[in-house]
Amino acid sequence: MRGGHWRVKLVALAVGLAFAAVVARLIQLQALEHQGQSGKGVTAPSRPKPYLRGSILDANGNPLVMTVPAFKVLVEKRAWQDPQRALADASLLGQVVGRDPLEMIHETLASPAFEHTVAWGLSWQKAQEVEALRLKGVRLVPDSVRFYPEGNLASQVLGIVGRDGNGLSGIERRLEDVLANGGDVILTIDRHLQRVAEEALDKAIRQHGAKGGSVMVMNPKTGEILAMASRPTFDLRSPPLDDPSSLSLFRNPLVTDMYEPGSVLKLATVAAAIDQGLVSPHTPWYDRGVVMVGGWPIYNWDYSAHGSRTVTDILVQSLNTGAVWLAQLLGPEHFYEYLRRFGFGKLSGIELDGEAPGQVRWPDDPHWSPVDLATNSFGHGLAATPVQVTTMLAAIANDGLLVRPHLVKGIVTPQGVRWTSPEPGERVISPETAKAVREMMARVQPPPPANTLLSGYRVGGKTGTANVVEGYAYKPNAYIASFAGIAPLEDPKVVILVKIDEPTTVPWGTVVAGPAFAEIAAHALSYFGVTREGKLVSGR
Repeated sequence: MRGGHWRVKLVALAVGLAFAAVVARLIQLQALEHQGQSGKGVTAPSRPKPYLRGSILDANGNPLVMTVPAFKVLVEKRAWQDPQRALADASLLGQVVGRDPLEMIHETLASPAFEHTVAWGLSWQKAQEVEALRLKGVRLVPDSVRFYPEGNLASQVLGIVGRDGNGLSGIERRLEDVLANGGDVILTIDRHLQRVAEEALDKAIRQHGAKGGSVMVMNPKTGEILAMASRPTFDLRSPPLDDPSSLSLFRNPLVTDMYEPGSVLKLATVAAAIDQGLVSPHTPWYDRGVVMVGGWPIYNWDYSAHGSRTVTDILVQSLNTGAVWLAQLLGPEHFYEYLRRFGFGKLSGIELDGEAPGQVRWPDDPHWSPVDLATNSFGHGLAATPVQVTTMLAAIANDGLLVRPHLVKGIVTPQGVRWTSPEPGERVISPETAKAVREMMARVQPPPPANTLLSGYRVGGKTGTANVVEGYAYKPNAYIASFAGIAPLEDPKVVILVKIDEPTTVPWGTVVAGPAFAEIAAHALSYFGVTREGKLVSGR
């Protein structure tokens, strides 16, 4: 290696000073008032090094991603022309940097450039080890690498950068212009709630032998996403960039993947019928267990008939025949108008790439039929993303106002901090209707013993069980179990959607996803200082 050991020390000293400046900046950022209600910018210090990519922080200023100094190793092409010498040097170097010697030799000799980069992101200790080898034609240059203080937390939200330093997925890609220019991004994600949500999701998947799952926690009044996670996922520190079969892990299924929401959509059907003044929660109705639509029989989920019931029972006992009755009372025009209001069939506008709009066969489609109206009423025959379902739930929690879900709380640049202001909500249903639906949801609870976690809080939920669509047909014996809930009912602080894919135990949303909802909700309410009052409303 050309140059002496003192050069590495000199570079490391300069890089260390830069790193200290970055840490100092992060500490200063955490001291900023992140609420930003006044709309006034806060002056931020300029970066000590222009090459440092911006950081990604959680809602409270805690770093989730930051850039730290490192080294990269370059090899002169002419230094490895001799096969025997090249193999000897590459073998020594490979032991330090963790690369295959033959791969490094092949890459270097095949490169059209004078020298080729064979290793990235080396720590100071590793750089010392490379320096000690004193290999001819090998040199160290200052580099930087992304560092994740919270490990793999929120990996699919954060995304990754490539070896060229450009964002490839998640926020890293969506806000590339900001981060590449040294700006910092403050997310709405709360690291504490994110970890609670991920642990609850992992537990549910493990206990029920599921293929995967997703969870989303949102503030219904502002649209701020406090936590979102999906499984399976990937290791931020070692993403499988060279494995084509693993590339799907980099997308965020909460916005890219569509599914049949199942009975959770009955919330929209019931809300629409009440909002139109067609029924009240106490309106009587008789369940015969089957309804014929266009020559097709539609049954309840358990093929049972319940006799005299009310609209509340339709929601609590999740009766498909009752949902069909309500949709027929509404008629296609009103039913689908409410689906549009709730955000189905269109993009939510969340700050992530690849969002799917969902799929709804509207009445003006030549292939639409009254059977579509019937099956859509209980969440079958249409597709939505988890973010759309959560947004619908948030509108019910927010007294009928639908707000746009968003992940970015603010942008920090040398000119100051630009805070994101929640957009005015759009009226979907009346406040009275929203309150009525929430009270109906109070009778849907997680099963024992999970419900004891919520003792003293009034929460409400809705379960869902749907078939898995594979191609143009349903996958045999494969289901999606979900639980959507609001907490607390009087003054909602969070809405939570838990979706578990293909559990191998039982398919019921109450049993599979309900306990995860209870765990996340209990932690969130305690975290936000909501006191326990009253008693848990028992129910199915």
